[in-house]
Amino acid sequence: MNFQVNDLFKEWVSHDFNPQETDNYRFNSELLNEGITIIDGCYFFRSFAPIKGADTSDNYDRTGIECTFNKISMDNIVSAESAQEQLNYGLYFVYELAKIIGAQFGHDFNVILSYDKEYCFVRFHKIREGEKWLDEDLNNYEMEAILKILT
Repeated sequence: MNFQVNDLFKEWVSHDFNPQETDNYRFNSELLNEGITIIDGCYFFRSFAPIKGADTSDNYDRTGIECTFNKISMDNIVSAESAQEQLNYGLYFVYELAKIIGAQFGHDFNVILSYDKEYCFVRFHKIREGEKWLDEDLNNYEMEAILKILT
């Protein structure tokens, strides 16, 4: 796995992301347990997958569809007392998700965590030629800390 972060992540979270430090925030996630499914060439959390054959275009490419459907707000899946605690759970979740995707589907996925000191979000997408979700320069995100894991 390859980890990339922006300067805000280094400032607000950590200069050196160490996945082993997330074990203190281990939790049983139904989303991780249910796994990932593929519909019309797109990868989704099984619980969030659109109905097969549904129009998911909405002017998005497949990467945009995946990032839209697979956006997880950590405050919706864990009970955290603070934004910092949401982030800590999010760091565990994003690393576990990257391991699952890598083991199940191989390489070429981005698993992304964003944090703005109020909320923590996780999403993922398959890397495809001619499609992208994040700006190449993560420092262009000046209002949120970004962690990108390449499986």
